[in-house]
Amino acid sequence: MSSRAALPLLLLAVVAACESSSSTAASTWTAAGSPYRLTADRTVPAGQTLTIEPGVTVELAEGVSLIIEGQLIARGTEAQPIHFTVAGGAAGARWGSLVFAPTAVAARYQGLHDYVDGSILEWCVLDHARRAVRLTGAAPFISRSRFTANETDPGGIEGGAAILVEQGARPRIIGCTFEDNLAAGLGYGGAVYVAASEPILQGNSFARNRAMYGGALATSIMAAPIAGNVFEENEAETEGGAVSLVSTASALLGNRVSRNHARLDGGGVHVCTDCNPHAIPFLIDNTIADNRCDNGDPTLGAAGLGAAFLRRVTSNNLTGNLRAGQPSDFGWRHKLASGEPDWLAQAELGANWWGTTDPAAIDATIFDGRDDPSFGPVSVAPALTAPVDAPSPRAVIATRELRFVDAGTTMLVFLTVFNPGPARTLDLVVKLEYGAGGALLYHGDLDYPAVAERGRYRLAMPADGLYFTTLLAPTYPGSAAAWPGAWRVALFDADSGARLGDAPPTRFECGDGSAAGPALVAGAGVQVAEGSVAVGDTRAQLEALLGAPARTLDLGPGGGVWFEVPERDLAGFLTGAAADATIVSLHLGPAFAGQTDSGAAVGMTEADLQAAVGAPAVEPFLGAALYPDRGAAFELANGVVSRIHLF
Repeated sequence: MSSRAALPLLLLAVVAACESSSSTAASTWTAAGSPYRLTADRTVPAGQTLTIEPGVTVELAEGVSLIIEGQLIARGTEAQPIHFTVAGGAAGARWGSLVFAPTAVAARYQGLHDYVDGSILEWCVLDHARRAVRLTGAAPFISRSRFTANETDPGGIEGGAAILVEQGARPRIIGCTFEDNLAAGLGYGGAVYVAASEPILQGNSFARNRAMYGGALATSIMAAPIAGNVFEENEAETEGGAVSLVSTASALLGNRVSRNHARLDGGGVHVCTDCNPHAIPFLIDNTIADNRCDNGDPTLGAAGLGAAFLRRVTSNNLTGNLRAGQPSDFGWRHKLASGEPDWLAQAELGANWWGTTDPAAIDATIFDGRDDPSFGPVSVAPALTAPVDAPSPRAVIATRELRFVDAGTTMLVFLTVFNPGPARTLDLVVKLEYGAGGALLYHGDLDYPAVAERGRYRLAMPADGLYFTTLLAPTYPGSAAAWPGAWRVALFDADSGARLGDAPPTRFECGDGSAAGPALVAGAGVQVAEGSVAVGDTRAQLEALLGAPARTLDLGPGGGVWFEVPERDLAGFLTGAAADATIVSLHLGPAFAGQTDSGAAVGMTEADLQAAVGAPAVEPFLGAALYPDRGAAFELANGVVSRIHLF
């Protein structure tokens, strides 16, 4: 037998892949039997697939990496996991990484998270690596795998001894265990570090991981959700015993964060106080309990959650956290001198459980502007009277920035929908509010098998389904518009129409926020039936002309009531008390047969539209030509008016 024939099968597979990289046909190699060793870096080229069978142990020599430019299928089973480890077992020896390059074949799913094909690590054990997995612009499925005793080399801030997610990578990391991983030196994220990427982290367990920042997890430039995870006994030398959030707009939903430790701030969760862009996360339905930090200075440290910028904190259990032995569930260090608007400087922490109903006891565990007037104040009323038992279905909408100043800035908008528990069908409404009364109903496509009906999206959500997407990203037009605005998302039970949770605004500022922006133009209307419906009409006037709407959905306080009249292909928003509700926005779909008071109509060409109403003032939102003085916006598809918004 030749010396080449005696090589282990896994090495043969990779060598064959390298030699066949010029072939246009995809090839597959299978590694079966165990153990197999790699003694030098190897690459699975683009167009090639390496399949590793259940039960195989892959031993990599010290510093050796496997680089995936094509596809890796590593699917073990619970009884026969695939094991990636260092060859020889010498004390302190570590193999390199599984490196997924940008060309690595992405995982594909049926629905939200039922794996179909593509790169996958499932039921794998990865230990004693310098960094077990590096995802550079890649999107594999990493499921039910265990990462333990991995340790990065000291130097630099790139931690993630288990997984580094970078350069726009979008993996799903679900149901994995991360134990005893270390980001050495100045590293961020003992187990996982996310840099300018959007991984979905769901249902994972993090224990006894360590780092300088973010003992278990550190994120930077991220908006994807962190849901249903457990963080216990992780430790940071500085901030974020469990989690450190830098320039992050993610929704933390239904996580348990307990018995973690940081020396300076955020024994449980640290939200960066001075990063740019600001970290502006959502924390909903989490338990942050019994965490510690050592800092004796309350202006610099908190034991449970420490922050200076937040989107929303509600329905959490915040209890038993200790800073230098003193109660410290929440530390708010938003400096009033920074000049941010009141809605940002004054944190609203209503509907959380603080372990007591005694206002004095609650106050004792919170640091804010009442303790130091240079910081913003916190409101906790109304506090919950009992712990939150389980997470609820949630929809969250986020922006990367709090203020848009430079013309041409892409105003990225992110949507998360979380359905903990059994499968159910949900209805989703997304609304953009801006200026002094304008409202636009979002009609853009969702990359999900949703049924869109006049702006209401019907989502068939699987059990424990977690959906994340980027909505149509409008561009800020600069000095042509300067106003405060807000996105609002509401979730409903599809059968009963009952709203699930509240629908608070996700606010932002355009320009310096000083201008009122386009005002609601009362009287802007549409010819329908034997009369007209106009912005500013009462609900009684609407129903007198068209009858009661076929469906109404309550968006909660400040959000109004969304309604639809399907036989007219008309929908809109009503605000105010039921008896005095007025129309603030109308939305006409492509089947609408009437026209606006200005003479514009659905189906009109762009040239005819401009002949009727002139050139648009600006086009900042949702791809619609905006006419603030007319109280109208016109969506165009292939040069034809496809939908009209009146506000």
